[in-house]
Amino acid sequence: MYRSSERKNERITVIGLLFFFAMACNALLPNAGSPQKTDTKEPSPTSTTAPLGYAKSNPVPLRKDFIIDEMSISVAYVVSPADLMMEVASSYNPSPDPGNRYIFVNLSVVCKKAKDPCHMSGYEFGVWDSVGAPHSPETFVIGVTGLFDPYDFRAGSTKSGFLVFQAPLDDNRLVMKYSGYSQEIFFALYE
Repeated sequence: MYRSSERKNERITVIGLLFFFAMACNALLPNAGSPQKTDTKEPSPTSTTAPLGYAKSNPVPLRKDFIIDEMSISVAYVVSPADLMMEVASSYNPSPDPGNRYIFVNLSVVCKKAKDPCHMSGYEFGVWDSVGAPHSPETFVIGVTGLFDPYDFRAGSTKSGFLVFQAPLDDNRLVMKYSGYSQEIFFALYE
């Protein structure tokens, strides 16, 4: 009997200590235990559309210039499908993967720097299909004239040419992403 009353006292002491600590913590918290004011104003409407070019859902339209990294970039036009052009250019060009087609993206870039040259290799670009899958530029392209030249170009000069990609046959909502030094910009490859 002596032991059970000791345990009972220990339990009461522990419960009392827990209650004391809970009250002390409650006193330390700002506004604890007091009702919070609620704002009854309606939230202000905000635009959910990303600025032009900054999202796949709002790409820069064809033939519209976008200035980024001291360059003005635009997609002049798209040739799709371009399978026959690849085949005619050289028999060494591979056929597109099953379910895909070749597309030629005619890119125009103006160097806006005052005196330093601009650099663009073409590998800063990728095509994204409507499912969200990326497609890199084709590297094994033979005999196609007018390909995008992957070297430096002078301040004030323009560089243009084709980038070659594979994309799904039935996808007509392709976008091209430029991954620049400062940010990523999306360009529409459709009207």
